[in-house]
Amino acid sequence: MKRVKISDWSLAVPGRDAVRVAVDGILLLLTLWGTVFTAVSAYGIEADALWLGSVCLLLCALYLFLFSWPRAMLPGAILIAVLWGTALWLKRDVMLNGALQIAGYVLGTLAEVFEVGMPVIPDMSAAARRELVTWTLSMAVIPLGGFLGWSVIRARSPALTLLLSLLLFLPALLAGALPDWLSLMALTFCYCLLLLASLSARHDPRGSARFTLLCMPFAALLLGALTLLIPKTYTAPQWAGTFRARTEEIAASLMDNNSLGSLLPGGAVETTVRLDCAGPRQFTGQTVFTVSGDTPGRVYLRGVSSASYTGSAWEPLEDDDYAEIGLDGDNNLIHGVSPFNLPSLTASEPDYSELRIDYSNSLSGCMYAPYQLATAPDEIEGVTFQNDSWLSRRFGIQQKNLFYRPDAAPESAMLLPRTAAGAEEVYRKFVYDNYTSLPSDFQQTVDRWEQRLNQILEENPEAQARAMESWGNVIRLYPPGRYDHPLLLADWYALLLELTSKYDLDTPYTPDGADFVDYFLNESHRGYCVHFASAGVLLMRASGVPARYVEGYTTVVPKFGTASVLDSDAHAWVEIYLDGYGWYPVDMTPPGGTGIEAHSTLGEKLPDEPETDPPEDSKKDTEEPPKPDLDKPEPTPPSTPNTPQPEVIQTKPRSVLWLWIPPLLLALAVLSAQSALRRELLDRRLNAPGCNRAVIAAYGYMERLVRWGGNIEPEAISLAQRAKFSQHALTEAERAQMLSLADSQRERAWESMSKWRRLLFWLSGL
Repeated sequence: MKRVKISDWSLAVPGRDAVRVAVDGILLLLTLWGTVFTAVSAYGIEADALWLGSVCLLLCALYLFLFSWPRAMLPGAILIAVLWGTALWLKRDVMLNGALQIAGYVLGTLAEVFEVGMPVIPDMSAAARRELVTWTLSMAVIPLGGFLGWSVIRARSPALTLLLSLLLFLPALLAGALPDWLSLMALTFCYCLLLLASLSARHDPRGSARFTLLCMPFAALLLGALTLLIPKTYTAPQWAGTFRARTEEIAASLMDNNSLGSLLPGGAVETTVRLDCAGPRQFTGQTVFTVSGDTPGRVYLRGVSSASYTGSAWEPLEDDDYAEIGLDGDNNLIHGVSPFNLPSLTASEPDYSELRIDYSNSLSGCMYAPYQLATAPDEIEGVTFQNDSWLSRRFGIQQKNLFYRPDAAPESAMLLPRTAAGAEEVYRKFVYDNYTSLPSDFQQTVDRWEQRLNQILEENPEAQARAMESWGNVIRLYPPGRYDHPLLLADWYALLLELTSKYDLDTPYTPDGADFVDYFLNESHRGYCVHFASAGVLLMRASGVPARYVEGYTTVVPKFGTASVLDSDAHAWVEIYLDGYGWYPVDMTPPGGTGIEAHSTLGEKLPDEPETDPPEDSKKDTEEPPKPDLDKPEPTPPSTPNTPQPEVIQTKPRSVLWLWIPPLLLALAVLSAQSALRRELLDRRLNAPGCNRAVIAAYGYMERLVRWGGNIEPEAISLAQRAKFSQHALTEAERAQMLSLADSQRERAWESMSKWRRLLFWLSGL
C-alpha cells in the first residue's frame, strides 16, 4: 500500500518542500556568513573576504543537501570529517602557524582590556600572512558550518544557533570592539527568522516555512530602520564590564599570570604579574619541561623580570625606556655585550657548564635560563633576548642547550674585561634610573612594619639575637664592600620577613583597593614566594640597592639522567644589581633566607657519588608542604640548611583538553533542554482536544521513528487518512488505538538500538 505523508515532517501541498529547502538555505547562509565575518571584523583579522564568502556559499549548498536528505546525512558527515581530518593532519604545521597568526589578532584585540599575554608570532610578509590566515579560516569554517547547519536545518533551534555563533565574537564585544555592521545585522536577521519559525511551527508546522518566507521583507525593513537609528559607535555596557572583570578574575585564578595566551604552542608570555590574583595556590604535578646537565646541584631558571610596582601588579619597562642604551633593537646589545652575559664574564676559570632543556611539554614562549649565562644572543638560534628582561623562544623550538659559568659567583668574581666594563657602566646608570623607584607612601608601610617587628623582637630574645647578629654583619662592612654589603643586607631583610610573616600557600586574595605589599606586611602577615619577593624588592630599593621581581623555576640538576621540572617548582625571587657584576638572585622566601651561603654558585652542590651508583630519581614529591606553625618559625630541613622551599606561583592543567569540558557540558545541557521541550510539546499535541489532530500528530511521530528502526502499521495509515481527509471526527477510542500503535513502535525502535544510538535518540526528543 502506498503511504500518504501527512505529518509535519512531510509536506502535503505541492511545492512546499521547495519552499522549505529555500528558506533553510537562506537561513544557513545568513548564519554562517554573518558568524564568520562578524568574528573576522571584530578581531580585525586580515583575510581574503571574497574567498571566505565563496567558501561559506559552497559549504551552505553542501550542508543544505546533506541535512535535507536524511539518508545522505550520516555517510556525508563521515566523509567530510575524514577528508577534513586528513587535510588537517597533512597540513598540521601550516594550520598551527596560521592559528598562531589568528591568535595574534584575537589577543591583540583583547590585550588592552583583558590584559592577556601576546604570543611570539612568526614574522612574515603581509601578503603571506593574509594567505595563511585565509586558508586557516577556511579550514575552520568547515566544522563550524556543519554545527550551524545541524542547528538551523535539523534542530531548528534559535537558542543553539545563537550560542554557537555568539561564542566566537562575544569576547571582542565585551572588549568594546565593533564588528562589521552588515554581518552583524545578517546574524540578527537570521535569529529573528529562526525565532519566528519556531513559534509558528507550534501552531502550524506545515506552514512555518511559508510564514518565515513572508516575514523576511518585514524583518529586513525593521532592521534597516534600526540601522538608521542606532549610532555606529559601541560602548560596552556596565554589565559587560562587570562580567569581563569577573571572568578575568576566574581565569587568572585558574591559570595564574599566563592567562589565555599560555595555551598557545610556543607562544604567550605574560610580562605583567597580576598581584591581585595571588590567592590560594594549588598544583597538579604537571611536568612543565625537563633539564639535564653536567654540573649537578640546585639551579634557578629565571623567566621574566619586572621593574615597576603599581600596588596591584609588577609591570615591565616600556620599549622606549631602553632606546637610550640600545636595548630596543634586534640584537639587544650594549657595546656588543648583553646584560644577561655580564656575570659570566667575571669568571676566573674558562670552563663552561652545559644545561639541556627540553620544552616538549611546555606551551609557554619563555626560554628559562640559568644565571651566569655564557650563551650570547648570536650563539643561539630561535631565541631572542628581550631587552634585559627575558628570553623568548621561537614557535616550534622544543630543545636547547645553554652554557653558563657557575663559578662566576660574586665572592669569586674577577673584574670585567675592558669592553664589558664599558658596557656595564652604561647599563649600571640605566639600572639605577629604572630599578630603584618606590611607591610614594612606602615609607609609611615600612614604619608600620617596623613597629610590629620591634614588638616581636622584644617578646622573642632569640629572634632579637639573630636579627642583631645579622645586622652586625652588615654594619661591619659599612661603607659597602664590593659585593658583600648588598648580599648581607638582603640576608638581613629575609630574616626580618621570616620573623614577621608566615609562609602559607592558602593565603587569600588581597582585598580590592589594598596595596599588595602593605597588606602583606601590616595586615595579613602571611604569604608565599610572590608576597615575600615583592616585599623584598621594595625593601632593597629602600636601602639604595637596585632590585627587581623575577619569576621562574628552581630545580635540582641530577648527576645522572634528567630532572622533571614540575608546576610546583615555580618560584618567585628577587634580583639585586651588583656594581661591576650584574644581576644576582636572592631568595627572600622562608625558610632559608637568601640562600647565599648554600648557593654561592647558584646551585646546591650534591655530595660526590661513585660513578657506579645507579641514577637517582629526579622527580620531587608533589604533595603540598604542611602549613607552618603560627607560633614559631618554620624549621629548615637539616640536609639543605638554607634551601628555599619551592612553591607554586603558577598552575597549568594536565592537558588543554579540559577546556572542552565546559562547552561540552553546556551543549549537553542545551540539547537536553531542547529534547525535553520537544517531548513536552509532542505530549501536548497528542493529548490536546480534537482527536483528528492528535492522530495526525501521532502519525508524524511514527514517521520519525522509521529512521530509528520503527515501522508504520496499516491500521495507523488508515486512521491517519481518515483523520486527514474524512469529514467526521474520530473518537477517543480511535485516538487511544493510534497512541498505542505509536508506543509499540517506539519500544520496537528502542530495543533495536545500540547504547550510543539510544543516547542520540533521547537527545533528539523522541
